[in-house]
Amino acid sequence: MLTSKFFVKTLCALTLLSSLFHPLQATAASTLLFDGRLDNKLRDISDAESKSVEAAVSPAASCKWKDACDSAFEIKSVCDGAFTKAGIKQSAFLYSWCETGHALGMGGIAIMEKGKLVLHIGYDAGGEYDIARLPDLDGDKKDDIAIVGGSTNQGYTISSIALIGINGGAVKKFGRFEVYNDDSGAVEKNSHTFAWAISADIPSKSLFFSKQKFKQNGKNWTNSGKAIKCSPEKDEVDYLVMPLK
Repeated sequence: MLTSKFFVKTLCALTLLSSLFHPLQATAASTLLFDGRLDNKLRDISDAESKSVEAAVSPAASCKWKDACDSAFEIKSVCDGAFTKAGIKQSAFLYSWCETGHALGMGGIAIMEKGKLVLHIGYDAGGEYDIARLPDLDGDKKDDIAIVGGSTNQGYTISSIALIGINGGAVKKFGRFEVYNDDSGAVEKNSHTFAWAISADIPSKSLFFSKQKFKQNGKNWTNSGKAIKCSPEKDEVDYLVMPLK
């Protein structure tokens, strides 16, 4: 009996010492990234900020898209975070340069730091209207970005998000998710309005996503099944890093 107690105490002591010299690894937790039911609360964008962004992106944008369309610069949204360097206060402005058709045109993202342009991304736009800061998805200690886009066509409204990060001055694509689908403008009977909340298990060596589907009934949303693991769709957008001057 004494030997047994001595063995248990010794084992507990060894386990405690082991945990001190080899700390337990942090386990991944499911973190909500985006909820398609909610509207992003856009902070105020000052006239000074708007003029500063337009002046910063115009040289590269006008040169790149001079033959595509006439400039009609507009800031769509902004989010604050540390996107190109950890621990730095930056603002990512989503802008539209021009429109060439319904939910078509040219646009980009201007990342500003202390009033100066530090990264400029341009792409063929497709109805992007919002931008949101994401937590660090890949362990580089920088914030990542969700670009929200969508449109209404013939009574159908669909929105999706593209998840991107900045790695070594280039865009890293994590994929796309549908977050909203509404056919009530086209279907009189048995129409639906669905939304999805997208989550990720972070921190993790392998990035895992999950989605929870919701159905709208009047003004209320109800769960439509259980949350399921999922993989993002491929992001086909060609994100071009634009010259800063």
